Amino acid sequence: MNDKLVKELDGITRLYYENDREQFEKSLINIWTKTMGYTPNLQQPKTYNEKLLYMYLKADQSKILEIVDKISFKKWLIKHRLYQYQVPTLAVFNRQNQITLLDLNKFAKPYIIKLNNSTENEDLYIVRETTSQAELMQIAIHFNDILLNKKVNQSRNFYETWCYSQIKPQVLVEPLLGKQTLVADYKIFCFEEEQFCLYMNKDEIEKNNWNWDFLKSDIFDLKNNKSILNDETIDFDFSEIKSVCQKIYQILKDDFKHFRVDFYYVDNRLYIGEITFNTSNAFFTFWDDPQWRQKDLEWGKYWK
Repeated sequence: MNDKLVKELDGITRLYYENDREQFEKSLINIWTKTMGYTPNLQQPKTYNEKLLYMYLKADQSKILEIVDKISFKKWLIKHRLYQYQVPTLAVFNRQNQITLLDLNKFAKPYIIKLNNSTENEDLYIVRETTSQAELMQIAIHFNDILLNKKVNQSRNFYETWCYSQIKPQVLVEPLLGKQTLVADYKIFCFEEEQFCLYMNKDEIEKNNWNWDFLKSDIFDLKNNKSILNDETIDFDFSEIKSVCQKIYQILKDDFKHFRVDFYYVDNRLYIGEITFNTSNAFFTFWDDPQWRQKDLEWGKYWK
């Protein structure tokens, strides 16, 4: 989503989300129609984005809060015997156990500090050997302010209107898997019979002041490792990833026929960062591919 769209969505969130949910939904559908170029059929959704929008508006979010919460998600992995794919946890902070400068100095660097109920585009910091004490203090102040003042069901922006706002904020500290920068993402779109990988190389993002315009990405069909956007192929063995995704599909299929599993691959080992249920909050245009409307319809058919 571009900055203009995000600003518009944040605007209706602040105006209506807490106090007038019906008007919020009407405004969202109007923005969606204008942005996507067609009117959604929410009675009989057929396209991928229509089904995402239907999920956003109609799904019982309580069924997935355990998975969306980045802390309880690790317990979910253990419960379903997928514990080997956890990203290690260094510490958890909450309203009763706030962050001090001493805390932030005791973890081996580099490490990541983030919220359990936020996207990776916000409320995420990488702490390195070069991070100053003043910067660490600002990080502690930033997160403690959220822990003290952010209430459950209070959305600061549009990203937090779906699931995240229902989760009590906590702060999670994890080792930086890539050691130097954010590692590449292998985001697997899972349907009953089809799987696609959105590969996201983030090497240049941090080097350019977190400018996401420097993201390198592509989408590959895991039947043949070929891009659905161009003539590229990806040289990666997805056999373990596909097996794990099939297992997760069997766990979730009674309630959700589609989801996305985000993997990292570091030092010959796979990690699962999170499971996402609503890609781009129903504004997914396949990276503005000229043929995205056709793909929107095709992926809608995969989602049975």
